[in-house]
Amino acid sequence: MKIGDRVHFLPTCTSTNAVLKDIAAQGASEGTVVIAEEQTSGKGRYQRHWFSSRGKGLYISVLLRPPRSEISLLTLSAGLAVAEALLDVFGVKVCLKWPNDLLWEGKKLGGILSESSFIGNQLNYVVVGIGLNINHSEEDFPASIRETAISLKQIKHKDINKDLFLLNLWKTLEIWYDFYVQKKTGLIISSFMESSCYSPGQELIALTDKGAVLGTFKGLDQQGGVVLETRDGSCTFFSVDIKSLQEAKEN
Repeated sequence: MKIGDRVHFLPTCTSTNAVLKDIAAQGASEGTVVIAEEQTSGKGRYQRHWFSSRGKGLYISVLLRPPRSEISLLTLSAGLAVAEALLDVFGVKVCLKWPNDLLWEGKKLGGILSESSFIGNQLNYVVVGIGLNINHSEEDFPASIRETAISLKQIKHKDINKDLFLLNLWKTLEIWYDFYVQKKTGLIISSFMESSCYSPGQELIALTDKGAVLGTFKGLDQQGGVVLETRDGSCTFFSVDIKSLQEAKEN
């Protein structure tokens, strides 16, 4: 399997994840990639909109057919791969906000969205979507996210060559995907914690469907879930939003 050997380039689409899921259902091989110049319905977690202006960002989806089904760990691995490529190519060091955001000095540079398909209890495939803000100027962002989003162009103060980055990204994705397949869970978790926006001992809030839960961050478990020590004991969270106390006050 070679990520990036088969690439579908699209001028526009609803979302690269949606397109690749259709291709995957037709039997596409692992490592197939969809790249779009523009997304009209780009999305993040919980169906949130991902701003995807034409030609400004990088909108990619990668098809994987892993032999294991801990999708949370796969999302963490993808985040580590993107972070490594950003550092290797541009010297830009990001922090990883669990489970899927890439931040630079507190502003969102990119995000990961993993979506899986099962046949019965058997994992069929995972589509890993990657969105990065590349050549946006401040005025290219909608006013609603202008204070919280940032692009590589803003960080480096010059236009960015996306092709150079992609060549490196395919390599780092393969490396971290291999770690995931080989069940190098400890390496994935320890590496994520080294780049984490949150530190053990920090007070965090988990926003669950039953309300907010305050706890002390203890790290990640072996499935990639966030572990908080709460007044009711130790709790592990997967499908929630996590915020620091400062972030909660600002929002």
